[in-house]
Amino acid sequence: MAVGGSFGVIMARTLLILFAISIFSLRMHADSWVTPTEDLQVFSGNGEFRFTALLPKMDKAAWPRHAITAESKNKQDDSKRGDSCIGRLEVVGPKKNSTALWIRPLVNPVTPLNAIVTDSGRYVVTFDNWFGVGTDPIVIYNERGDLIKRHTLESLGLIKFTRGAAEYDIEDPMIDSSISSTYWGSNAIMLLSEDQQFLLVRLYWGYTFSVRLSDGNVSIDCESYQAQIGEKVNEKIVAGFASPDAKSHRNAAILAGYSGDKKYIPVLRALLSDKNFNISKTSINGRYDHSSRNYEVREAAVSALRRLGEQCEGVVTEEKYSDEQDRVEVEKR
Repeated sequence: MAVGGSFGVIMARTLLILFAISIFSLRMHADSWVTPTEDLQVFSGNGEFRFTALLPKMDKAAWPRHAITAESKNKQDDSKRGDSCIGRLEVVGPKKNSTALWIRPLVNPVTPLNAIVTDSGRYVVTFDNWFGVGTDPIVIYNERGDLIKRHTLESLGLIKFTRGAAEYDIEDPMIDSSISSTYWGSNAIMLLSEDQQFLLVRLYWGYTFSVRLSDGNVSIDCESYQAQIGEKVNEKIVAGFASPDAKSHRNAAILAGYSGDKKYIPVLRALLSDKNFNISKTSINGRYDHSSRNYEVREAAVSALRRLGEQCEGVVTEEKYSDEQDRVEVEKR
């Protein structure tokens, strides 16, 4: 849906690197994962440096057993790969020729989910592990490939949000978990400070912290960065509402609700009649009982409007229905 006028124009800045953690959508239903078949490749904002995370050889123990298939094996040239993930940082010339600055094994067994490179090439930051979001959530390397800091959820101060945090008046976990993963970066805003010396992180409900790239030091004193972070939050919300994708609408509504900014109210109200839904199927004692249509975009809009102090009653966010094909699919399991 289009968003204009009071929301302003989304501007790109080469000195700021922003990426929405859409990488978490790589997780498939329940707790299964697709097998990666392509190496991760990320450029610095100015395009002068390229970081590549090379997948390991398919016949090595770094891979979970279920990930190794004949198809994925055939897609790899093992001659340039290691027993675990190999990282390579290159400087890219004007004719697209490149020179390797460093090559080293990364801490990741298979591959990180994403990475950023500073415009100076001085720092590479990787995020999470394939087959396990929340392990090695933030890892920093310097211009020689030396490991500066390998963070955990504990060292980032985020474990409390996986089980509630009384000091923030949070009873329920704000960070969802599954068997394999802890989705700390879901709907997070991540960007570099303007001097590219700090990684700035704002979790979806507003908790903000910074990581100093020179030594990995974590701080929650981010007052001097609030304007910069707020601008990026607004950009992500506007882009999400403008997208044709229902998931983007839902994510934008979540961020809008926690932003405290009432300018999003008209767009949120328009989402109360959103027609997109997911289907869940219920069985009792192995017999099909009913299916439900779950209107997750509407649900996110309702929650957001209530956080912004708006009355929002009578919106259908879930409805039961009967479907013969659903019954057949449930009962043959």
